[in-house]
Amino acid sequence: MDVGSGAGGLSCGLNMAFRKAKKKVEIVGVDIDEDSVLTYQKNRQYTGQAIKADMRKLPFRKAVFDMVVGGPPCQGFSFSNPQARKKGYDPRNDFIYVFAEIVRNYQPAYFLFENVPGLLSLRWNGEKGGWFRRLLRQFSLSGYAWEWRLLNAVHYGVPQNRKRVIVLGWMIGLPRWHFPTVTNYCPDWESCLECGPYVLQEKIRNYPNVKNYARIER
Repeated sequence: MDVGSGAGGLSCGLNMAFRKAKKKVEIVGVDIDEDSVLTYQKNRQYTGQAIKADMRKLPFRKAVFDMVVGGPPCQGFSFSNPQARKKGYDPRNDFIYVFAEIVRNYQPAYFLFENVPGLLSLRWNGEKGGWFRRLLRQFSLSGYAWEWRLLNAVHYGVPQNRKRVIVLGWMIGLPRWHFPTVTNYCPDWESCLECGPYVLQEKIRNYPNVKNYARIER
């Protein structure tokens, strides 16, 4: 289950990973935004089945998912939203704990949590990074071991300099899962012809020059 699935980017990545491993997977995306759900459905051959629902009121039976993944709203943590960070609180911040509650309730074998780098430093009750530490404690209290890292998508061949906090969790007693090996990192990535800004050029080099765009009706 992919909660706060948006247009389905995370679901698409999971589908690709499982297909590469030659394992069949059924993914359900959940988002409250109708346009996101419609986009997800347009691409369901790469993502899965999506429903429009509030992640605080999921319409599923307990213990039916092997994995729960998601990227809860990040606007209140983002460095691009200095007013919210200065205030220290945005109502959408609480959704990271909604995610933790979903993990506790559904008890999946594994979970994956994603959010922006600003989550690592935002204060909670005066404690720098308190929001994140509280989240990790909730995962531990729910019976999970975990590992987190700050990753940059460009280091994995994605044509975008995009840093994200990723937490991988597994139920205590189960085999742990591991972060993928970096494929495109080098210390001189800003000028290197094999990575960094040149990744985009490499990815789109053979695409045709698109001059006209067709609007897709619902």
